[in-house]
Amino acid sequence: MPISPVERNDHSEPNAEAFIFGFDFAPDGGISRVDWTKIKPTAACPELGWRWLHFNRLAAETRDWLETSSDLDETVISALLQSETRPRCAAYEDGVLLNLRGINHNPGAEPEDMISVRMWATANLVISMRSYPVKAIHEIREEVASGELENLSPGGLLVAIADKLIDKIEPVVEQLKEEADEFEEQLLTSKEHLPAIPLAEFRSTILILRRYILPQRDAMVQLQREGRQVLLADQGLMRAGAAGLIKVVLAMQENKIPATINYLGPNPHIDFEKSHLQVTPEATDWPRYTGKAVAGVSGFGFGGTNAHVVVKEYVPADAVVDEPVVDAPVVDEPAAENESTVVLAVSGALPSRRRRAAADLADWLETEEGSKTPLADVARTLARRNHGRSRAAVLAKTRSEAISSLRAVAAGKPAQGVFSADSPSPKGAVWVFSGFGSQHRKMAKQLYTENSAFKAAVDEVDALIQDEAGYSMVEMFLDDSIEYNVETAQVGIFTIQVGLAALLRHHGAEAEAVVPHSMGEAAAAYVSGGLNLEDAVRVICSRSRLMGEAEGALVGDDIRLMALLEYSASEIEALLPTYPKLEVCVYAAPTHTVIGGPQPDIEAIVQFGANLPMARLADEAERWLDKPVIKIGRAHV
Repeated sequence: MPISPVERNDHSEPNAEAFIFGFDFAPDGGISRVDWTKIKPTAACPELGWRWLHFNRLAAETRDWLETSSDLDETVISALLQSETRPRCAAYEDGVLLNLRGINHNPGAEPEDMISVRMWATANLVISMRSYPVKAIHEIREEVASGELENLSPGGLLVAIADKLIDKIEPVVEQLKEEADEFEEQLLTSKEHLPAIPLAEFRSTILILRRYILPQRDAMVQLQREGRQVLLADQGLMRAGAAGLIKVVLAMQENKIPATINYLGPNPHIDFEKSHLQVTPEATDWPRYTGKAVAGVSGFGFGGTNAHVVVKEYVPADAVVDEPVVDAPVVDEPAAENESTVVLAVSGALPSRRRRAAADLADWLETEEGSKTPLADVARTLARRNHGRSRAAVLAKTRSEAISSLRAVAAGKPAQGVFSADSPSPKGAVWVFSGFGSQHRKMAKQLYTENSAFKAAVDEVDALIQDEAGYSMVEMFLDDSIEYNVETAQVGIFTIQVGLAALLRHHGAEAEAVVPHSMGEAAAAYVSGGLNLEDAVRVICSRSRLMGEAEGALVGDDIRLMALLEYSASEIEALLPTYPKLEVCVYAAPTHTVIGGPQPDIEAIVQFGANLPMARLADEAERWLDKPVIKIGRAHV
């Protein structure tokens, strides 16, 4: 519903008016401009609907209004006024704090001179802050005023702002791509060296943009996870799921799977055959693998509201009669067994024993005793047993389904409602990946300069780190004067762990299992095949950056230390009353606990335990697992 044109009162000077514009959104779709003089005493929202207020952060009156009249929490006010503008998202009480960056389109600005938008959003209030004019905000304001954005909610506004900011970044990225292509062409066709200054400026622009764009992606992911109370108000985000459901029902009625539009060919990175996936480039008859047409419809909302519906074809009994059924078999199963699905678990130490167990259970279900025992009782009995390494689960509603599926397990054949898996063999080495704290000055230097296998792996990781974080880990390894901080130390340990794993594999060693601790999970996930290298680097760089930012925000009494003690959970609970300022951070192992607190108390409890016998965690792991353990943590072996 459009309203009268809004005055263009975006101001570029810091001393401009505090209040730039505001809107009230009524439940019936009506939109009205906010009168600053009326809301100045309070930020109270209308009884129905919600409100959007946009301020100049640099104006002195903005701070005064926030601190004296806004009714906002001190933490929220501080976040809205802070000078730090790195993209981030954090849930707080009933709302979400969101910082985003965008391209600076103001006169005289360069693309890398990015501007920021700070926002506080609840289910009925959005307060946004800018230091200098933001073109994306201006366009959204005009769209609201003209009625182009109908039925807008607080969550929908956040999404709209993020989309606009991304849209403004895209042309700049495309321009940089063209410049990169030009450099590449010069490199391939010209015998002259590329000019150093343009290359340096180009690289600098890329790194600055990446510094903000990548955290912006993380912020939006965090908004997806933590902004449910705000985003769930935007019901329009779920309309795609409803449209998908309608499409599936109509397709079932026509007995056709529609063609996939704009499909040119399979993605080479997807193993369609192995994954049992298929794309329909042309309309095809609907397959009925189970006798009836079945489809799944997903609706994934930006706010984290996810829904999945399974649609199954309904065929009336009188419509399925093709020929009269003669001598139909008598069903001797109790009606109660048709009411719910049970899970029958069978296992063994080896796949052959698991198949034998399935065959034995199927045989027993066909005996007189087994035929009289309810399937639910059988399922409860099986669930309470200790299961072996090779396992299978059978989903069944009736006894005949259970017997048929168990026969499939026994024969090693796939079947509907049958799931089988084998855990890795217990024979072989276990690789342990350490957490934070194993770093030291000059780590990895000697191994990097002397071992080609280690160097090759580290160089591969380092190239990805430069793209993701904008700095070189190799340069830090080779610089004897370097002192690692929280961020660079974690990335460095990760790089070394990946390099050591590659070195061990180069010499023929392989892990049957991995045991990661804390930040070591990122490298372990890559080494075990759970993540590709690009994603693992992205995880460790994001994790270390966030921890570095958190550490930087701690001052004075907020600073705490941590220590790993050889105390079990019960032992530490008995000891902590003596040190009331300490608290448990991590139960690292059955006999090891990480505690944190003020430095004097940490030093006191460490000194108290100094005379106690300290066993090595790796030795305990070897005794517990009865396998050799290789420690992967530092650059020297």
